[in-house]
Amino acid sequence: MGYGLTVGEICFIQKDYLLDGEIIFSKEEEVKIEDLDPDPRAPGRKYVVRSKTSGSRFRLSGHDLKRRYCPECGALLTISNKCPGCTWVIVGNLSQRRSGPGPPRINGGGIL
Repeated sequence: MGYGLTVGEICFIQKDYLLDGEIIFSKEEEVKIEDLDPDPRAPGRKYVVRSKTSGSRFRLSGHDLKRRYCPECGALLTISNKCPGCTWVIVGNLSQRRSGPGPPRINGGGIL
């Protein structure tokens, strides 16, 4: 999950997304967070990213994105969202240090 993402962070898209029948984002495509700008009608959709296919910017939620690098040390995260370089891990929807049918459609409201 992409909670607590910051501008400039590189993330993966969680699944394919369609707009007018065209794939606008592909699963596991890398995107960069360009801005934080919450949608007034859907405040959780606040991460602004650019589609490589259309060149348009879209607002996505944390559920749509997966963090790529550890925010603590910068290491590439494992598939299980653990950092091999430090004690950082994603547990459910929270980031913390560890102690020991078909693609969805992007609502037009997400286009900037």
